[in-house]
Amino acid sequence: GFRYAKVGANYGPSLMANAEARARGCDQVLWLLDVMVTEAGASNFFVVWRSQDRMQLVTAPSENKIILDGVTIRSILQLSRERLYEGTPGLETIEIVERNFTMDDIDQTIEDGRMIEAFVAETAIPMVRGDSGEYATLIKSWLVSIMYGKEDHEWGVVIDEKVYF
Repeated sequence: GFRYAKVGANYGPSLMANAEARARGCDQVLWLLDVMVTEAGASNFFVVWRSQDRMQLVTAPSENKIILDGVTIRSILQLSRERLYEGTPGLETIEIVERNFTMDDIDQTIEDGRMIEAFVAETAIPMVRGDSGEYATLIKSWLVSIMYGKEDHEWGVVIDEKVYF
């Protein structure tokens, strides 16, 4: 694929890989580049884990053009920085981090009992369906509220529909 570009050629390989993963009993594939986790299928991949001293929402960096720096990942990161930094009732304050990480990092975090949740998001489906962790559920609720005009936000512009017959 073209990684950082939004083109159809990025979807074919991910669909084939995802079908193979499902045939093997997995839900999704993680794309690696030089051992670094980049994306999951055709989606951005996020983990919430406890680092040595704080809770973090981590995703691959967009600056090196390995992942698509699209509106969905930017929206998730911006909303999370604005709304999770001070903490949300019932949830711990979280640091938002864009950095390289490996499957070994994920394995070690799981082994240490520091993995909280992982989720994916893409343009067509802002966040995964089904069971989600607390952070993913909250972030998705923010996006959906803005998308459907339930929340007054600078990103959401409601246009009155007029029917002309």
